[in-house]
Amino acid sequence: MHLFCVTFFNLDDNEFSLTTQGIEKTDNENFKLFERISLSLSQYKELWHFIKKVGKIPLFSTSSPSAIESFREELKGNFLKIASGSVFNFKIYETLEKLNVKPFLIVSLGAIEKDEIKILYNYLKEKGFKFAFLHCTSNYPTLIGDLNLERIVELKGLFPDIPIGYSCHT
Repeated sequence: MHLFCVTFFNLDDNEFSLTTQGIEKTDNENFKLFERISLSLSQYKELWHFIKKVGKIPLFSTSSPSAIESFREELKGNFLKIASGSVFNFKIYETLEKLNVKPFLIVSLGAIEKDEIKILYNYLKEKGFKFAFLHCTSNYPTLIGDLNLERIVELKGLFPDIPIGYSCHT
């Protein structure tokens, strides 16, 4: 299966430190750029609904429980992308459970070790989430020699009951 998706990425400065992404807040060009290009909640929602209207699939990616709360209705029956750096932010899953919203989770595994993947798999299964794992290399851009596509075969062997895919950073 091949999907065309438009990804919305949201960072809530109160809940997610930009410094963990290598972006310092104080007098930093990256942070200033992020502030300049960030959309308001109403702009996100307007764009979300437009993308659905033209027959595309909006894909929301966030590490912010408050953003999940704000997108509660939009996430019902849709997708939520979990970046590898956020997969163990259990507040995300707890918020989804509390709101009784269970979008299909697309979980990126770029920075996750094999034993951690098994723990995450068991947790998500236990909580009743439907999900897919995406192999990904957390290098931007990823060089061809660093793709490690054999890992997709390994993941399919370990988790034959869920979809396994690839997240490209080329």
